[in-house]
Amino acid sequence: MCSGGLEALKTAATIIDQPVSVVQILICWSTYPAFSRESRAYDKAKRSAFVEHIGDFHG
Repeated sequence: MCSGGLEALKTAATIIDQPVSVVQILICWSTYPAFSRESRAYDKAKRSAFVEHIGDFHG
């Protein structure tokens, strides 16, 4: 790197950044199913609470 100057620094930064980018993409990709599961669980709990609430009045 001492003899390559700025071009060597750019190349090193690009080489180091590629694995980091792959990890970031995988994190984003795995976050979507996790949020989907959480949303479904929240909706199920909300629906269950509503049904229980209705049952208190019409049960």
